[in-house]
Amino acid sequence: RWASGGTTFMAAFNDLIFNKAANDTAAEFVRSKIRAMVKDPRTAELLAPKDHPIGTKRICVDTDYYLTYNRENVHLVDVRSAPGHGATFTLYFPEALDAAPTLTPQRVAPAPGRGEALLVVDDDPAIVSMAVETLADLGYQASGTVDPAAALRALGSSGGGFAAVITDEVMPGMSGTELTRRIRAQLPSLPVLLVSGYGGASLAARATEAGVTRLLGKPLQRAELASALDEVLH
Repeated sequence: RWASGGTTFMAAFNDLIFNKAANDTAAEFVRSKIRAMVKDPRTAELLAPKDHPIGTKRICVDTDYYLTYNRENVHLVDVRSAPGHGATFTLYFPEALDAAPTLTPQRVAPAPGRGEALLVVDDDPAIVSMAVETLADLGYQASGTVDPAAALRALGSSGGGFAAVITDEVMPGMSGTELTRRIRAQLPSLPVLLVSGYGGASLAARATEAGVTRLLGKPLQRAELASALDEVLH
């Protein structure tokens, strides 16, 4: 019921309101799920319900809600209030240790594709379809998938005939940097272009560590994509 989402999760128990032990068990289950999904331990603990019995307030179960807190543009605001004391707003932001990376300058009139096969990976089917169409206009033969695991199977240990991979960063189940890391284990020289709308030093460091060839921002511009592909393929 957790995986299907919605409030039907509460219907899995019939004694939450009457049995404290049962409520504690369900509450710890919810907290364990949140801790498993949210990468930052401090944010996970703030999101995990502790000050009220499960079922007395609306809960968010697995509809990818908690995964959004792994995105670098999503920050948590903790609001507390007490009668006679007003409200306290505590904002939690990711720590930025380094300056934002400098964007790669665009080259004028990049060379068109020469029919190279490209693999597009994004959990949004509409984005995959649009990217495949754009790449075809640029002279490439592109195919796409919404499943990072399927992308790994398509590449196999020999690359599957693909000249490069273009992947989104934020995807349920496997991030673009993790996908790159797994690709690198089998195909150390295959170019991987990582696309994300949530840049910054943290993402740049993860991308470098994973072996990303180029880091591109969203919304992805046609000219920027063409230039990046020209640089890594020609």
